[in-house]
Order: sequence, then C-alpha cells, then structure tokens
Amino acid sequence: MKYTITINQLAISKIEAEAEKIKIDIRDAAILDYIIGWINAKKADRIIKNNEEFTRINFKHLITEMPILNIRSKDSVSSRIKKLKSVGLLDTFQARDNTLYVTTSQKCYELFYTPPVRENGQGIRENGQPLSARADSTNIVLDKPNTNLSQEKLYEEVQKLFPHHRLPKKLPVVNLDYFLFLYEEKKVLLEKIGNPCAYIKSLLVEDNYLHYAERQARREEKARAEEERRKKERDKYEALKNEEREIPPESKKFLERFLGRVGV
Repeated sequence: MKYTITINQLAISKIEAEAEKIKIDIRDAAILDYIIGWINAKKADRIIKNNEEFTRINFKHLITEMPILNIRSKDSVSSRIKKLKSVGLLDTFQARDNTLYVTTSQKCYELFYTPPVRENGQGIRENGQPLSARADSTNIVLDKPNTNLSQEKLYEEVQKLFPHHRLPKKLPVVNLDYFLFLYEEKKVLLEKIGNPCAYIKSLLVEDNYLHYAERQARREEKARAEEERRKKERDKYEALKNEEREIPPESKKFLERFLGRVGV
C-alpha cells in the first residue's frame, strides 16, 4: 500500500482556473501523485514512443495501493486518467492490446516543480537574479541553467554515458546539466542507475550546484595554475643544470617524473 499521498493544492487550483468546466478533485490529485511516483519506480514497465518514455499503468496495482480512493473498477481509474490528460497533465499511449501507458507532460513538470516567485520577494536576490535551485519541505525552486551548452548538446553528453538506454528528448535542461555536475564532481556510479530517465527526472538541484559554464571556467583556471606551477619548477631545474651543480640521481629521477619527462 502507498503510505503517503502528496497533493499540491496551489498547482491543482491553477489547473482548475485554466480549465473552467473541468474540476480536479482529491481523487484525481491522488491518482496523479501515484502516477508520478510509479513513473520513477524501477520495476515499472516502460516503452519508448516518438523519443518519449511511457510507463505502463497496472490498474490492479493502482487500486490495491490506493484503498483510500474507494475505487473498485478499472473504468473509474481510466476515466480519471482521461480527465488528467484533458487538462494537459498527462500524455497517454494505448497499445494494441489496450495496455495503457502514460507520461507526465511539460505542463505538469512546470506546475509541480517550478513554483512562481513569491510576492514578498523570496525566490530572487536583491539584484534581481534567481536564487540557486534548492529543495525545501514545500516546493522545489529551479532556475534556468546558465550553461554554454545547448539542450541538444547536454542531451548528447548524457546519452553518451548510457549507450544501452535510449533517453527521451524532453528531459528538463536543468536536470541534464545537474546530472553532468553530479557525474563530474561527485562521481555518481552509473552502474547503480537502473532507470536513467526516471533518475534524471527526479533530481532535486542542490545549493552547491554549479552551472556548466562555471565548472568549465574553474577547470580551465586549475589547468592554467598547474601549468604555471610546472613551468616555474622547470625553470628552476634548468637554472640548476646551467649552474653545473651536481644533482643526486634520486632527485633527478623524481624531477624528471614530476616534470613529465619520463623516458626523455
């Protein structure tokens, strides 16, 4: 049984304001919460359709996991999923054997994971720039990544890491960039990621996240500093040789290795 149900009332109220004749009740919202969780479950069955990942809905499992809904029939669940699709929160695909597959829409992602700036000024810095993305107990704040990689390039870089999986093209840009950050800086273990699409979609951007452009600038600065240090050591080494001072063999071997001159 699913122990907890999370309902974003602000997002639901926005949906109802946009869809005048369609009302989303608490059962619809609970089913949406189940679907969002099931999409991220490792054991869920998935297919790729038009470069988009769809997850199979097991109606029996949904009804069993959500007894509080007091729903007993597949038709009742199906009609509520159609309602969620009609308001733009879900996309669905019906297989030839009538198996139903679903995926969350971009609208669902924007409503549930990108809350608006608050009227009291929280969510932006004094200079007008958005705060770094972070998660708290009520919402997730994501700012647009300041990256010099295009969405297509970010996708290609991440896809290279998963040659045996075909990732959908609509993965959020900030999540793709944040995944690269985790892989580069925190050495995330790829072999432990059974479902890369769900893993990338579920990432919560933390305060210590650095955009690709800044990470690249730091790497280049570190490389320049290392090269400058090696240059100074090479100059000292050449000065010692010019003074015709005898260098102990052990020290000479160490210096050759340090300066990258092994075999020279």
